[in-house]
Amino acid sequence: MKKVLTGIKPTGEIHLGNYFAVIADILELQKKNTEIFLFIADLHTLADSTIDIKQTHKKTDELVKSFVALGINPKKTIIYRQSDFPQLTELMWVLFSITTFPHLQRSHAYKSAVASKKIPTLALSIYPVLMASDILLPDFDIIPVGRDQLQHIEYTREWARKFNKQFGKYFKEPNVFVKDDIEIMGTDGRKMSKSYKNTLPIFADKEIIQKKIAAIKTDSKGRGEKLNPDKCNIFYFYDLLTNDSSSLREKYLSGSVGYKEAKNELLNVFMNKFDDSRKKYNKIIKDANFTEKILSKNRKKINKLLDRRLHEIKILVGLRKK
Repeated sequence: MKKVLTGIKPTGEIHLGNYFAVIADILELQKKNTEIFLFIADLHTLADSTIDIKQTHKKTDELVKSFVALGINPKKTIIYRQSDFPQLTELMWVLFSITTFPHLQRSHAYKSAVASKKIPTLALSIYPVLMASDILLPDFDIIPVGRDQLQHIEYTREWARKFNKQFGKYFKEPNVFVKDDIEIMGTDGRKMSKSYKNTLPIFADKEIIQKKIAAIKTDSKGRGEKLNPDKCNIFYFYDLLTNDSSSLREKYLSGSVGYKEAKNELLNVFMNKFDDSRKKYNKIIKDANFTEKILSKNRKKINKLLDRRLHEIKILVGLRKK
């Protein structure tokens, strides 16, 4: 059985962009003969100076509960928290021994920080090495990624080759499954992002979602005028959330619907799609031990695997005797 890894940083409420970029893929993978590992990349949040890291524990709890409410089955998908496993940072130190700093300075994360005039911390600079440890130590087979992460995965494959050449063959190079570039648009027309404050949070109160939908900008056309569905953010979200948007498209093209009515239809579609998930989330959010029960169960299983592999690595590099 192939082992698949995917992850997400605990940086805020689950929104529509997260759902279609990450969660929908996992729901499909759960139907196949794969072993899915979903990790909360909380250590990676330390590399981002824009994140309030004091909220990381709370956001992790909300994230796990959101996953389960949206249909991720803990019996089919192994959910774990990155910071529970110091073995990952131990391997990172080993990988440092075959890494040069100029190589890290060529990474997208580093270049992006410099270009935006941020001070690149050491944590940001070594981000790709920790990412490689996340993948190599648990011995994953397939890593689904967007094109923006391809460089980091190639770095991981390169470190596997360097390690095998210097210390003896041990790591396999993970296969990459390049996902279609799904960039969900936000309510303002830009990429949906918490930093832009243009998200549609799935578990927010209905009044908040209604207010966000009401704020979607439109042109000045009124009811009775033909509207262009292909240049309307309201229709974009409606089409994203439904299997059949032909009825609303016809109304747009015939001029029989106005933007206010279209926004009301969008709100109804949004609430209906996530109705069961919202009910489940509101129930499990009250269980203070829900997340820890899932994480502690998986912690034992993953610890056993990581301890064994790290010991084998220490033997190869000379830190332990055979």
